[in-house]
Amino acid sequence: MQNNLKQSANQFFQLEDGARLRYKTWRPAKSQVTLPRIILLLGRGSIIEEVEHFVTKILAEGYEVWCFDWRGQGLSTRILGQKGYIDSYETYIDDLEQFLNFITLNQSDSSPFVMVAHSMGSHIGLRYCAQHPGRIGAALLIAPMLDIYKGHFPRNIVVNFFKLLCMCGLSKHYFINNKNHNPALAPFLNNKLTRNLQVYNEMRQILINYPELVLGGVTYGWIYATLKSVQILFQPDYLKKITIPVHIIEAGNERIVNNISLNRICNTMDQCSFEVIPEASHQLMSELPEVQNRILSVLNELVESIFYMVPNYSFQEKEYSTYRFTDSIKRIVKKFLWNDAHF
Repeated sequence: MQNNLKQSANQFFQLEDGARLRYKTWRPAKSQVTLPRIILLLGRGSIIEEVEHFVTKILAEGYEVWCFDWRGQGLSTRILGQKGYIDSYETYIDDLEQFLNFITLNQSDSSPFVMVAHSMGSHIGLRYCAQHPGRIGAALLIAPMLDIYKGHFPRNIVVNFFKLLCMCGLSKHYFINNKNHNPALAPFLNNKLTRNLQVYNEMRQILINYPELVLGGVTYGWIYATLKSVQILFQPDYLKKITIPVHIIEAGNERIVNNISLNRICNTMDQCSFEVIPEASHQLMSELPEVQNRILSVLNELVESIFYMVPNYSFQEKEYSTYRFTDSIKRIVKKFLWNDAHF
């Protein structure tokens, strides 16, 4: 971390139900202008330490950044230890609302935030924007996890199947092939997250040194909660409630989430733009420097266009793409989610 940046130590915010969120705040030491605050939403399994190198770049631009570990991961209150579990995405959305209220009260500032969200954080963030208009002024979605299902069976059948499994007592059990998932032990070769060896090794070392930060694979309950939330996200007119500018950046070499609906989802919103970064992997904020710089450039353009009324604004270097998935029935059963389960 650069010496001209001041960074707070770990802090914890207590939620209404007694659970705690571990959070961090970064403020630039000096800023010539007042820029909107950034709320940075992480993906499943991600931790604050994972994005600190990228936050350094954001800080250098003069932004204030707030970030927290989602309930059930990092150093926030764990639900089932290393198991990836949530009862409902409404819990995530309510946690986010309470945290933003805390920031607003703490700073006596009710101005909108700019949301920068990755993977699962993008899913939660979009739903939050739809249900809490006025809190977010603009949103940058990075490799968003807006869907996880990529099989052939009708979606309703799959959702009801997982509902039945959870009703039978499997909600808190690991899903197939997820029990032994440990990102600290995963080698760089053939990884699905990033091409940046240095950042990858740094993160592995943090998880090795601090195993309490590790989150394992997903449970049947997490899958069921996610599938139900996807159904809500895909409801007709649901995303039409979002009237703020939204920009989506897709990883060209995405192998973690299902991107087949990204274009359709973007077209549903009034002010949504879309681009693909060719060859980039899922963890875009941990990708090669040129990818990180592109994200930063998009963030600055988004903020300038919305908060400073730049005329004739348009994003550059857009590349549109559509994906088709042809999974076999065997793959649906044995590999419904990728083994790394890192959303």
